[in-house]
Amino acid sequence: MLVQPYVSTRLYAALKKRVGPDLANARLYMFPGMGHCGGGVGASTADLLSGVVNWVEHGIAPDDSLVAAKLNSAGGVLLTRPLCEYPKTPRYVGGLPSDARSFSCVAPRDSE
Repeated sequence: MLVQPYVSTRLYAALKKRVGPDLANARLYMFPGMGHCGGGVGASTADLLSGVVNWVEHGIAPDDSLVAAKLNSAGGVLLTRPLCEYPKTPRYVGGLPSDARSFSCVAPRDSE
């Protein structure tokens, strides 16, 4: 059974509603296409610990420069994707579709 991504986004929204604008020490990053705890078609490997350590020990909060990779069975990189701070999502802007640099983190549109 998979954990649906909406569980995380709803929990994050409830936390923001309860804490309000003072919620400065929480971030949500979604892994598009990743199954629960890995797998799926998306990138599922990322160094998140360094970002947290940098934030706690040096006061430098994570930003949209986080990158996840999808690896093959030998550990080689098949593709990379940016990890965008929710509610932003990666949008392809041109270049190699397998390269995170070909994407930009964008805010959701109000109406589409």
